[in-house]
Formats: sequence, C-alpha cells, structure tokens
Amino acid sequence: MKVSLFVSLAVLAVFPACSGSGSNATGDTPAAIDVPGVDTTIGDTATTPPREYAGSASYGDLVVFTVDPAASTCTVVNSTTSQTVTHGFTVLGGEMAGVLKVQQGADVFHAVELGGTLIAANFPTGNPGNLISFGVSSVAGGAAIGQNLPGDYVYIHISGTAVNGSTNIKEWGVVSIIDDGSFRVKAQATAPGNGNGPAAMAPEEFAASFPVETPDLTGTWAMDAANPVRMLVTMAGADAPLIGFAYAPDPNAIFVLDMGEGNGFILALKRLPTMTLANLAGTYKFINVYDDKQGGGRSAGKAVIHADGTGSYGHENTEGSYSTGVLGNIAACPALPNMFHAESQETTDGIVQTLKMYFVLLPYAYMGFNFRTDGEFRFVGYSVGARID
Repeated sequence: MKVSLFVSLAVLAVFPACSGSGSNATGDTPAAIDVPGVDTTIGDTATTPPREYAGSASYGDLVVFTVDPAASTCTVVNSTTSQTVTHGFTVLGGEMAGVLKVQQGADVFHAVELGGTLIAANFPTGNPGNLISFGVSSVAGGAAIGQNLPGDYVYIHISGTAVNGSTNIKEWGVVSIIDDGSFRVKAQATAPGNGNGPAAMAPEEFAASFPVETPDLTGTWAMDAANPVRMLVTMAGADAPLIGFAYAPDPNAIFVLDMGEGNGFILALKRLPTMTLANLAGTYKFINVYDDKQGGGRSAGKAVIHADGTGSYGHENTEGSYSTGVLGNIAACPALPNMFHAESQETTDGIVQTLKMYFVLLPYAYMGFNFRTDGEFRFVGYSVGARID
C-alpha cells in the first residue's frame, strides 16, 4: 500500500540536537506534576510485576516490550521480523535518574520508561533498521480509550524515507480523530525541496480550524474489539488497515501508528488548547537519535523547561561524549498551543552549534525535532521521552 504524504522520515527531537550526551541541566527543577494514573517518580521497583507496551519501530515494525523490573530485563518481540531479543538493563542515577541503560559490548543504548504509560528506546528491537522504537501501555485505559481518543493531534512521522527529495526535510502535521469514526490528516513538510510531497509550513506559521477541514488524507478509525488499546485506521484507497496503539485514560492522549515495513511510524500527541508553558514546564528525560557534521549516533539525557521561556539540557552519546545546551525564546505555536519552538546553543567537545527546536508536550510526555541554523537549515536529530521527576 502506498501511503503518499505519510511516507517520509520525520522527527522526534526536542531538546537535544546533535551528537550528545549526559546531562548537567542547569536551573531549578520545577515541582512534580500530578498526572492521574501516571507514576512520574523513580522508586523501588524490585517487587513490581512486569509491564507490557505495544508499539512500532522506525523501520515500520510492530513491536511489544515487556519490562521486568525485578529481573532488570526488557524483552522485545518484533512480530514483523519474528525476532525476539532480551536486554539486561541498569537504572541510572544522578542527572539521568530513571533512564534505562543497556550495554552490549562496547555499545551503550538507552530507554526511557514511564511505568505503566510508555517506553521510548534506541536499543536494538529485532531489526538493524530500527534506530528508535516507541510503545504505550498494552493494558492501561480499557474502554476509556475509545471515549478519550477523539480530538486533534500533532504528529511526526518517523521513517528513513526522504521527504520532498531530501532526508534533511521532515514531515509533520495534524490529525483529527472524530467521534463519528472519521480520520483526517493535514500533512506538512519542514521545507519544499524538489519533490511532490507535503507543502512546506513552519509549525509557528500553521493556521487552521479544527477539526481539520481540508485534509490531504482521509480514512476511518476504530478500536479493536479484541484488544482495547489497539487502533485500526483504514485510509481511503488502502487495501488493509494500519495498526496503531493508544494511551488515553484521560484527554491527555497519545498514539503510535505503524505505517508498514520500510515506512516507519506516526507518533501523535493531542493538541491541548488550555495547556500553556506554565502548565507543562518541568523535567523531562529523553532518548535521542541524531545526525550532524560530527557523525550520527544515539544518546540519552535530561532537559529542564521553565515557565519563563528558558531552559537547559544535556545528553550523553554511546561513546561517552557529553553535550550541554541552553534554550531561549521558547514560544507556543499559535494554532498549536502545546507545540513550541525555541532557539538553542549546544556545546559538544568544545564545538558550539546553533539550533532551532520544535517540540510537543503533554503533562507526561514529549516529542520533537531540531535543525541546524548556523549554515543551511538542516535536520540533525529527533528524540522522545517522558516527564520523570
């Protein structure tokens, strides 16, 4: 099946950008947020039963994670490749408290798990093409998911496919899930390029009525009666439904939609008109995948976002290289109140890079992408994470 405008690599980066590393984020840490049904603290997990998450990976594979805190293992079943892998992990402390570290020989990978809610990982998941994987709780929410899921979402498409002729251009957009069973998509690109893909539009310039009135793609959606967290999305003209998974025990909903082998996945966070930076300021842990002039890689770290429009972050890559950054002029995109853009300067091994970052926040999660601005406007990284205080 050809998924036209959706087939593109987009991004999930927020605070980190390029080669990166551990974190000495500066500034005061905001108070913990009370999210119903979400444990944002790091505690004794020795007697906690295994937790299961279902989702997708960046090549376009369906994956299921089982995290066993007592055994300090994470098992991933990749149903697309029929591969099962088990990783032992340690839980980091200090600035990256709660981040899971997976060591395989000389290679170091990471994951961020918000217990019973979501997991984001950059460790192997049964396919070398999977650089980043994401899953949501396979048990949380039950029947409430179908009731809370309708609404408008900002999405990013994670895939290795070029957009408008270039892998430096990314696809993002908005999705309306309507309670009459319809599914509407407005796709955008970060630059026009030379292809025939989505129209270029910066998120801060985006203006539209909601739900989406002039969609580029339409379809239908329904929750799978046999699996209360599984979504089935049928796009117009498609031969088979796309499979997704949703976390929506309350209106702060998130979903991941697998786009099929080679086409990656869509990650979407609900547009929340009443949320402001003051509501969403806090401490976030993340995993990151990047590609900059120093090379590509993966990292994990911490970011602190303040209500006054400033912030800081730090992250450590698999080779131990450490990056720190400052955020300034954080501002909401007018039509997308919980999507923000910011300016950043990041220092890695004495090299300073100037960046522009876009990120979407929920009270417990984030996603985004970032670009170099000290030269050509070029994509350098994406990351995803959770609010862990």
